[in-house]
Amino acid sequence: MAIRRGGTDADKVYLEGERTQGLDSAFAELTKYIDLVRNLGTKEAQEIPNGVYSVKVGQESGVFVQLRMPEDVSGQVFWRFYPLSEAHPLTSPSDVVGLLECEREETRATLPGEINPFAYLGTPLRSAVSQVGAEYVAQVAALSPDKVATQLRRFLARDDLLEADAGLCAKLNGWCDQYHPIDATQRGAVSDAVRKIRLLKQDTPVEELLASLREFWAALEEAGLDRPLLRPETREPSERELELVCWELVLTKERLDVLASTTAGDSRHGRSE
Repeated sequence: MAIRRGGTDADKVYLEGERTQGLDSAFAELTKYIDLVRNLGTKEAQEIPNGVYSVKVGQESGVFVQLRMPEDVSGQVFWRFYPLSEAHPLTSPSDVVGLLECEREETRATLPGEINPFAYLGTPLRSAVSQVGAEYVAQVAALSPDKVATQLRRFLARDDLLEADAGLCAKLNGWCDQYHPIDATQRGAVSDAVRKIRLLKQDTPVEELLASLREFWAALEEAGLDRPLLRPETREPSERELELVCWELVLTKERLDVLASTTAGDSRHGRSE
């Protein structure tokens, strides 16, 4: 609804989505992205099929892979850029986006000869699926509602907290006893509030503790997660559930020139035989 209203409401949606995916430090790229989506149209962007790919001339050779958990699990997106010269990928979107950025009018690069771009995809994709699958399962285990509820119950056992705000304590105790989707504490402002709570110690001053717990409850209310909702049971995520959103082969001009000369040499050799 906010996207359809446009203007500042739409901007907030785009910015919030990209902030949770780690792009908050890439402000220049974010502005371009917002303008691109606004001009292209959300409907057109959503109709782009999964698995779409491109080939680009860039400043560093490598393979970019974007993976996503299905919406019924969390919809979380993962960015991976595997440099051809290194074994370890770049995983921060703010680092990766600069290697992929291009103007809308820029055309796809053409590989020389009969080189198949998919030959570059296999190893990075297998690595990304394995790494992201294991990473996501660990994240869910660490941030699940059960983990958060366990920590909250320890705080709620403090007498000074009960004396300071008995109403909030009652609400949070009730929340801890309810069923919640496995990704409930990973959504928007709730995720931010949970991160703050996880940093608190058992002997945190009651004023600081109250401020964090009130922020957490306000985020739950805003997200509609302050009360039990009838939701389908979410399943434990695994690498088998990851979706390939898109990928891109990036080659430097120098590497393309080497490929072109190698292909040309092979062709001449084949004709002489």
